[in-house]
Amino acid sequence: MEPPAAAPRTGPLGRVAALASAVGTAWILVMMVLVNADVLGRAAFAAPLRGVPEFVGLSIVGIVFLQAGHALASGRFTRSDALLDRL
Repeated sequence: MEPPAAAPRTGPLGRVAALASAVGTAWILVMMVLVNADVLGRAAFAAPLRGVPEFVGLSIVGIVFLQAGHALASGRFTRSDALLDRL
């Protein structure tokens, strides 16, 4: 049985981590709109938006780093039990 997730920190560093996580979430929403506009432009007008694939690819790294602190503080990192069970 898994222990319950720890409550996120409420001090100044916890608030900064929560703000960075919120910025990362907003960034995901912007990327979602851009990808949809790119697909629509590609399918309907044969004119995709320039740079969207590169922007999305490079944004993944930024989003991970923005959200990693809050995920660590709240105990919500993803883990794979397949390897841990074999140890």
